[in-house]
Formats: sequence, C-alpha cells, structure tokens
Amino acid sequence: MYNILYIFIEGDDDERFFQRILIPHLRKSYDYIKLVPYANDPDLKVNQNIESINSMDFASIIFTSDYDQAPCYSYQKNKETEAYKHLHRDNIFIVREEIESWYAAGISEALVQNYKLQPHTTTDQMKKEEFLTLVPPRIGRLQFILQILGDYDLGLACKKNSSLNYFIEKYCVY
Repeated sequence: MYNILYIFIEGDDDERFFQRILIPHLRKSYDYIKLVPYANDPDLKVNQNIESINSMDFASIIFTSDYDQAPCYSYQKNKETEAYKHLHRDNIFIVREEIESWYAAGISEALVQNYKLQPHTTTDQMKKEEFLTLVPPRIGRLQFILQILGDYDLGLACKKNSSLNYFIEKYCVY
C-alpha cells in the first residue's frame, strides 16, 4: 500500500532541518513525504488540511510544535488540539525547546573548533535567543545554519537533545 506522510512544520528553519536531516531517514518508511508549513496560515485553513488528510486511509500526520516554555508536554498538546479540532493528540510531536535546539545539538566537532564555540552537553532547554549567541560574528545566521546542516552529526545530536532522540526512535529507520 502507498504511504504518504504529511509533516506540519512551523517555519523555514524547520523546513531546512527536516529536508536535510530527517526526511532521508523517513523515506525508508514512506513513499511520499510532504512538508506543510502552518505557522502563518489561519487556523481554519490548517484545520481543513488536517481534516482532509485524516480522511485518507493511506496518509499519516506528524504535527510538530515547539515546547515554548509550556509547563508540560500535555499542556502544549492540549493547546494545539484546541486550536486545531481535527488534530489527533497522537499526531503531535513537541520539539524541545525549539528547532534551534536540534540544530545546536548536532554541531560537529569541526565547527566547534573552527569557530571556537563552547560545546553544550545538552540542548533540551536551548531557545532561539541562546542559539543566536553561537552564530559567529563574521557570518550570518543562515550561513551558520547551512554550515551546521552540511556537517551535521545526528548521532551526537541524539545524545544532546532528548526530543530529537525520541523523534528518531519513534519515526525513523536510523
């Protein structure tokens, strides 16, 4: 049977990360994968997309959401299911803390040495603002992100970020 996976993502950084790092591992389980940016869409449109996908027997959803300092995962999942009535709780995946923490978790040793970065043992609590302090002054944020993706260490990243590790264990053939 034909399997389609729709991954709802918040923005451009999420799209870059999923395209470069996660989709190659997800392709082993799905025939077709579509990223669906939703952060700038009205809730009604997102809800209609979810409802449409739910009606397909051969389609699955992963709806990603940042933890955003929620008191707990259940709170964040409740927030999403209140906004999107057709979204099933089991389809929600919470990125802890934000996608930038997944980027930071996989910064290779070569980049750490090249830019004299302070290595982190964990990035579970890292927010975008802290990630931005890692960006070397002589290059921009986007260029730094692209360098991280170009030499990303997924094994190291899974050790440094528990939500990324859980995502890999739950959805990917790694």
